[in-house]
Amino acid sequence: MGSIAHSPAAGQATITPVHFTNISAACALFCGAGQVATILHNARISGRHAFDVHGIGRWHPDDTKLLTAMLIPRANISHTPHRLVSPSDSGKRGKAALLSCASLHPLPADNGAPLGTTRVIRIYENTGDHPALLKRIDWELPYLSREGSTENPRLAAAIAKVPDVPHIVIKDLGKGAVTTELVKALAKHSPHARWYVSSKDFCPKWLEEIPKENLDLLLIPQLAAQKAIEGGSYVGAWMNATGEPSFIAMDKLEALASRFEHTYIVIAPQGLNLLCLHERKIFTLFDSIAEDNRDFQLIPMASVLFPALVAQIAHKAESDVGKLLQRAASFTSQWSELEVLRFSKDDWEPDDAQDFKIDEAYDANRKTRTGLVHLKEVRKCWNEAFNGLGIVKGSEFHLWRGMTEIDGYVACIQSSRAKLLRLLSHGRSLMQTAVGERHQKSFLIVDAPGSGKSYLAECLATTLRIPYL
Repeated sequence: MGSIAHSPAAGQATITPVHFTNISAACALFCGAGQVATILHNARISGRHAFDVHGIGRWHPDDTKLLTAMLIPRANISHTPHRLVSPSDSGKRGKAALLSCASLHPLPADNGAPLGTTRVIRIYENTGDHPALLKRIDWELPYLSREGSTENPRLAAAIAKVPDVPHIVIKDLGKGAVTTELVKALAKHSPHARWYVSSKDFCPKWLEEIPKENLDLLLIPQLAAQKAIEGGSYVGAWMNATGEPSFIAMDKLEALASRFEHTYIVIAPQGLNLLCLHERKIFTLFDSIAEDNRDFQLIPMASVLFPALVAQIAHKAESDVGKLLQRAASFTSQWSELEVLRFSKDDWEPDDAQDFKIDEAYDANRKTRTGLVHLKEVRKCWNEAFNGLGIVKGSEFHLWRGMTEIDGYVACIQSSRAKLLRLLSHGRSLMQTAVGERHQKSFLIVDAPGSGKSYLAECLATTLRIPYL
């Protein structure tokens, strides 16, 4: 029996489809860190519970029993915005203990500032083909960062009540729950613990407080991947269709490999298209099913993929990195396929198949493609290609290396590639924004007749999957 110190488990999210008619359905759920805690709390190995979860985050202390109960998805049946009474029994599946840091140090601007639990209401319309988000209502109190503050003795005293744990999992949403102070306190409390980190910030400052030799997993989700590379809001910014890392990603990958040589560094630039860097070898996985399913955009896949990776690494269930990625991606896709039904079924309930079974096989026949390359070899090939007009290894002509930014459009001049990235980044940002909230931008492309302006626009539309007029 292992145990997890999970930080943070902050926030409560509720999805309310507008077609909702059954008062006994399940429509409340965690998002982000809470979802990670839920997957780990319900994970099993050899038929038994795999982890004891100790969650640390920011919420109103009076909500602790409610949030503990929500760690079991089936406890959320009949837990809707229309109910005045919420469940309080955490059930029998493993042990869970939650600690709210919100009551340990009030906001520095006002010692009497109220504490609260983040709550999100999402209202969808079922349009037939796929649900459309109509409105999102957030209840969230402002939080002032305590970075740089002195050590908090109350925080250390509270963490001292948590047992010395072998694993520490951090899911950081950039809301202020994870601080240098908290990470230092956890590292001091459990000096031999293995660490697993996912943050919306690319390599946040507090990551320096974690001993490098103890960091087993660093997941870089989509938002962090976008921040790391200008224009990186699409999969091609990190890797191309053949599975090799892109030219613009090489500097970041080499820096990560030097800093965390033995850590599993998993980058998820888009959907379940994954790039894993481990001991200077690069493993890639493309999942075409997840990429083509528009409903999956409504599902927090990174918050499901992350605990699936954590569970396997913590229990040393898979030594083959390719199979490790495949099992995590297959489970994430299976979980998402069941979860998305909540948008179309009035009587939807959580399914036991959404519990991760660490020692069970998952769909190995999914439409996935995997690859394996060495970081040093990738850099050598890119250098040869740009010095030899696409010629690699003396005789191979790699035309695709000139069109990793936009499908079908060749650009070998670095300044031109940078401009393409800006265009693509703005396009991706526009398409990812809800229709009613879009602020359109216009770009003027000027060049001589016959230089390929129209072709560029057509390729750009194809890459963004929008009509070309």
